[in-house]
Amino acid sequence: MALITGTALVAIVWQGAVRIVGSKLAKELVKAGARHLTKKNFKKSYEFFKGNTKIKTSEKNKILEDLNIVTPKVKKVDTKAADKGDKIVEEVIKPTKTQKVLEQTKNLLLPKVLSKRGLVQYPGYYFGGKYILDKDREIKMKEATDAIERVKQKNLEDEKKLHKTKTEETTLGEIDLNTLASPDGHIWKTDQSGNFVLP
Repeated sequence: MALITGTALVAIVWQGAVRIVGSKLAKELVKAGARHLTKKNFKKSYEFFKGNTKIKTSEKNKILEDLNIVTPKVKKVDTKAADKGDKIVEEVIKPTKTQKVLEQTKNLLLPKVLSKRGLVQYPGYYFGGKYILDKDREIKMKEATDAIERVKQKNLEDEKKLHKTKTEETTLGEIDLNTLASPDGHIWKTDQSGNFVLP
């Protein structure tokens, strides 16, 4: 049970709101299911009541500060002092004359292309571009060889068809003596070596 500002008043969470009640009533409400207001169960949406009247925001903030739930507001920072501190830091970090001379000579001797970034970046561009061009050539060559193979296959099939049609038109094809035989049912017989045997 937390006492607020040295009095016997206690903050109790009851029915979705915070009620500021006396210590005896607080004990009874806790027995009935209410809880003491703490950091863990505090919600910003809670409304604060003292009896049945709503409390002003200033009183609500005092209660929360007494219970160490909300820390007091921080005082504003003096901007003039902060600006002076920034100037002091800039002067301390400011490069010396020798550092400036070294930087200028470095820029003269080593152009930006050869800087740390350039030493890694530009060769990466070169080799990346070369890799992409090689892949592109490889894909195009594969497509060309596939097209050539398709054309060869089609030409071969066309030649076979043409040869077949020519043989069917000009000759009888493969001659079977049984088809040429007389319709009386005579069948030519062959021996084991494939020669025709006369009856």
